[in-house]
Amino acid sequence: MKMTYKAAYIYFKDYFGETHCAMKDCIHCDAVRQMFMAIKKQLPKKVEKNEDDFKVCPNCKSIAIKDYTTGIKFKYCSECGQAIDWGKENDKN
Repeated sequence: MKMTYKAAYIYFKDYFGETHCAMKDCIHCDAVRQMFMAIKKQLPKKVEKNEDDFKVCPNCKSIAIKDYTTGIKFKYCSECGQAIDWGKENDKN
């Protein structure tokens, strides 16, 4: 059985909860948090627009999700690695 990123995120969130334990500076908790962040970035988020009407990454608000000279849309943000969901805009420039 192949697990999707979304299924893996839900599984580990249910298994570990929001934090692994109550200890401050716990290396295990930090590892779990890093894993959650990495998996969440693989779940595509819809493109947003900034105040200048540029399409931006929904995670870091960078415009590094599209080559504005060629119109090529990236699948991932070049700054933070967030997966991008272009939705219906996928076929448009």
